Amino acid sequence: VFIVVELRAQDPIMPLSIYRIRVVSLALFATLCTGFGMFGSIVFIPLYFQGVLGASATSSGSFLTPMMLGMVVGSGISGQLLSRLGGHYRTQGLIGLAIMGTGLLFVSRMTEQTGFGEAVFNIVVMGFGLGTTFPTFTVAVQNAVPHSLLGAATSAAQFYRSVGGALGL
Repeated sequence: VFIVVELRAQDPIMPLSIYRIRVVSLALFATLCTGFGMFGSIVFIPLYFQGVLGASATSSGSFLTPMMLGMVVGSGISGQLLSRLGGHYRTQGLIGLAIMGTGLLFVSRMTEQTGFGEAVFNIVVMGFGLGTTFPTFTVAVQNAVPHSLLGAATSAAQFYRSVGGALGL
């Protein structure tokens, strides 16, 4: 119903023409996947530390801090590299997805024999990869659309991250 209404609207909320731009479509799909991984991990990590490693409920939630710090550092480094090296979205996006995928693989292979240090390392790798992707795909979407569609495209990126997060949960 939303698509039919948007196609007929004179001034649509979400102009469907942005999906014809290949960079936008790929970046939005990647953003959906990163949202899936991020929110799924935010729920999984405290449960793992509490249920598998026997940490208290209070301390298990604090193990999200390394992931968030990894995201902040990854985002900062990625944004600076994007700005200073001329905006190589494809390369940076693929590197970020590879790091995030590696971190997710590490996290998915954690067992009751995994130590706290190794688990934290795995979480940091995943967080760093997630952080690396955030500015890359947002800037890629923003640079791929006409100026008149900048707000709609940017909000679409945040929307797809939220949808991915809902699916990840």
